[in-house]
Amino acid sequence: MEKYNRMKYRLLCGLLCLLLVGCEMVQEVDIPPHTPKLTMRFTLDDSGETPAGFYDEDRVFIGRSQGVLDGKELEAVANATVGLYDEEGQLVEQYEHIGVDTMSWYRPDWGIYTPTQGYRPHSGHTYTLRAEAPGFEAIEATTTLPAAATATDARFTKSESSGEDYYMGMLEGHLQLTIHDEVGKENYYKVMVYALDSAYHQTGYSATTIRDDNVIDIGDSEKAALNMVFSDELYPSGIINFATDLSLPDKGYNQKGELVPVKHLEVQVHQLNRDEYLFQKTRAAQSRMGDNPFAEYSNVYSNVKNGYGALGGLTVTRVVLDL
Repeated sequence: MEKYNRMKYRLLCGLLCLLLVGCEMVQEVDIPPHTPKLTMRFTLDDSGETPAGFYDEDRVFIGRSQGVLDGKELEAVANATVGLYDEEGQLVEQYEHIGVDTMSWYRPDWGIYTPTQGYRPHSGHTYTLRAEAPGFEAIEATTTLPAAATATDARFTKSESSGEDYYMGMLEGHLQLTIHDEVGKENYYKVMVYALDSAYHQTGYSATTIRDDNVIDIGDSEKAALNMVFSDELYPSGIINFATDLSLPDKGYNQKGELVPVKHLEVQVHQLNRDEYLFQKTRAAQSRMGDNPFAEYSNVYSNVKNGYGALGGLTVTRVVLDL
């Protein structure tokens, strides 16, 4: 028995040594060379103006892909030819580069293109965005604008402000509205609120949530919440009763750069198509991973042929409320 125990002990020690050696082994992984491809990001909308107010969502971004071991800052492409085509293949809009700002530390800004023809896309129509640049394979993506959302019964009830934001007071209150959803069809939405001055111009501020009646978690929730993309999955009746407590500065800047009081609120209900919805949801999922090495890997949605990125579409329904 003693001899058997000694043999068992030696076997266990040998196995432990093998495990320790295995832990110290370096596993070589061959990384195939990366061929750079063009990338694009653009959201088509039917509003005739930037849907998010003072943000540049009406601009096309053209960049280039990089290998996983490339530690350089993301590169943009400043010499691309970019055009929008309708269902008949007719060129309806062209985009020109805004120029390279050598003073900008953020190099992706160098890949911004703006429309030149003032074309306004139409709900229900399909469009293709094409981009080409010297040294790259041409890329394209196709998307269809969804129907506009129907929003009714919007009202805002002011409440006493809980504090001040530097030299501005805060406008706080409860927003309610009803979104009429098409039953039997997957639809996607996003609700945003902007401050307007007495001339109905945006003052440069948007609302944030204080406390939402439809409390959203940190996962892939589809509950309706301010500034968040959600689907109609949880609202089979066709009625989405949206409600939120919000806050935003009670002053802003008019078109002359003067500080003026906020007189109106503009509620925007965006109806997104599936391309835009999937891109925003998967991008948010990847952002939540952060630097967590144990998080499940998440790919960002792409519908670009011969490249990367996303072309999405949305329609904008606006409701203006007087304060």
